[in-house]
Order: sequence, then C-alpha cells, then structure tokens
Amino acid sequence: NTISGCNYGIYSHPNSEGTIIERNTVTSSSSDVTGIFIRDAANVIVRYNLIKGAFPNYGIYFQDGAPTITGVKIYNNTIDCDAGGSTGIYSAQTWAEIDNNIMYQCFVGIRGINDSLLPANQPEYNIFYGGIYQYYDQADTVNVWPVGSGNLTSNPLFVSAGNDYKLQSSSPAINTGDPNTLAGIDHDGIVVPQGLRADMGAFEYISGAPDTTPPSAPTGLVVN
Repeated sequence: NTISGCNYGIYSHPNSEGTIIERNTVTSSSSDVTGIFIRDAANVIVRYNLIKGAFPNYGIYFQDGAPTITGVKIYNNTIDCDAGGSTGIYSAQTWAEIDNNIMYQCFVGIRGINDSLLPANQPEYNIFYGGIYQYYDQADTVNVWPVGSGNLTSNPLFVSAGNDYKLQSSSPAINTGDPNTLAGIDHDGIVVPQGLRADMGAFEYISGAPDTTPPSAPTGLVVN
C-alpha cells in the first residue's frame, strides 16, 4: 500500500494479535501524526516498510497500556524523518524487538519508556544517522546505545535520499543486519538475504544495482 494524508497511516487496533504490517510506503503531509501505530496487541510484526516525511510524533509507535504485551517485532524498516522533530521508533510503556532498521534524519532514533523491560540484547543492528539523539529512554539517557550489538551511526548511503531508498554498493547497511534474521521478501519483492546476511533497512541490495537514480527521459525534443 501507498498511504499519505492520514493522521495515522496504519493503525493496528487493540486485540489485533498476530498482525503483519509489511511492504508499505507511508508518507506524511502537514496534518499527519504517526506513520504506523500498533496498540495493545501481541505478536505483531512490522517489517520492510518505508516511512518518510516530518511526522509530528513518530514514524512507528508501539503502545502497551499494561507492560504485558510480548512478541512485537519491528525490523527492516527505513524511516526518513526529513530532519523534522519526530522520533523514528517509539515503544511506550514497554519494549518491542527492534532490529535492522534505518532511522534517517530523525530527532530521536529510538525511544523507550523503561529499560527494565528491554528484551535481551535489544535494540540491535540498527542505523541512526543525521539526527540529534540516537537513543532516548525514560531516564533521559541520550546518545548511548543500550546493550544490543551491531548498531551504527554511519550514513546508510541511499541511492537518492528523498526519492530512492535503495542502497548504494558501498552502503554500511549491506550484509550487516542481524545474522539471525529470517528469510523474507523486502519492500520491492526481493528475496532476503541476497548476501551472507540480511541488509539493514527496507530494501535489500542487489549486486550490480546502479548507485544513482537515472535521469528522467527528456521531453519536448524537436528534430530538425
């Protein structure tokens, strides 16, 4: 799906256990609040989504009214906050498993309410680049990744940020995702992984893919 112009691009209602939200493009407009909102539902998977634009609140927001919801996995999403004041991924009242995501130009990359609820080794294998705070928790601990490994602050090197979020051949996101990532299908229908390990972000790199977006075809040509 391609979604734009909604307060919530995708809203997973309470009791929607087992929902899979994947391979969507959610773009903000001036009135949008949050890209994807998961509320009080266990075993939800959010993967291979592209979320872009300066959402006033969050790219992906997971809320649990009582800290008992488990099994929520947020992985391989690309979130471009467009240098706005938004948070890439926010887990309120609890924590989800957060792997292989790219947060680009987000004021806060990943925000959580309570470190004591973090799953083991979480969050891990994510890229945060171009924002202010990598990680922000209830104790106002900022710019310090928690216990998870494999997190980076490198430029993910998109083909064309704002237009084409595939990875350039030299991107640090290639083959650096969680080695335990299950096989899957990326945003554009490409089998994951293409290399020895999954890539970070919503787009798996294909060997030999161009590193720049081709120019548009010329128009208005006159043959003399």
